[in-house]
Amino acid sequence: MFALEIACVAIVAVYFAAHRREPALLRDALLLGLGALVGEDTMIRAYGFYAYAPAWHLHVDRVPLLIPTIWAPVVLSSRAVARAMLGRTPAPPWKEAALVGALVTFDAALIEPIAVRAGLWHWTQPGVMTVPVVGIVGWGCYAFAATWLLAVLPPSRRTAMIPLALVASHALVLALWWGLLRWVLREELPLSTTAPAMAVASVLYTVGVWRTGARLPWSELLPRAAATGFFAVLLARRADAPMVLWAALFTPPWLLFCARAMRRS
Repeated sequence: MFALEIACVAIVAVYFAAHRREPALLRDALLLGLGALVGEDTMIRAYGFYAYAPAWHLHVDRVPLLIPTIWAPVVLSSRAVARAMLGRTPAPPWKEAALVGALVTFDAALIEPIAVRAGLWHWTQPGVMTVPVVGIVGWGCYAFAATWLLAVLPPSRRTAMIPLALVASHALVLALWWGLLRWVLREELPLSTTAPAMAVASVLYTVGVWRTGARLPWSELLPRAAATGFFAVLLARRADAPMVLWAALFTPPWLLFCARAMRRS
């Protein structure tokens, strides 16, 4: 676990080194990380759906300190993708936030199964590749709420994002749970069902990148590449055909982003 944590620190360091001259982004990262810490801890205590492995170091109550530290680049990277896809003209905050929430949910559908298989945390409910649907969508709920609040709150009041995002995230998760997911999609979902659904999502994502002409700088792509390598190592340690297929479904949009960046350089 210690080697894994060092790798996580290195990936986060690469991201923030690439953005070291962006004070507004670093400020948002701090707020996102603090909000994620409070949000995760209250989610675990309130619902008991998941828990982190005790081998993690530097816990804050029930959450390893590295987890919310990682959360910030995940959300900010998706925000960069959303802005690239929405164009140069600033989009309405709700539209940007909705796209960020969808992109983070897409990422979570890959991250969660690999991390659970590697023993980094575990869920008490089944679902998509051993992860409940509400656990995957929950990532998107926080990303949506936090991104929207960072966009609409004036600079002097942006710290209010932390309690407001906490309330909004819980409200969205509870609404999704009691309005839908409490009654459906609660069993282990077969790959024959989930893989086609994820393939459609990946195609839509890739087509969206293609049609909008979205491009990302290497300051976004290189940290993503480092994170991809990290999860590839985790996957290789306990790989099987279904998990490899599942992971492959997430690559098309990023291959397109990389191809465009290489062509431009």
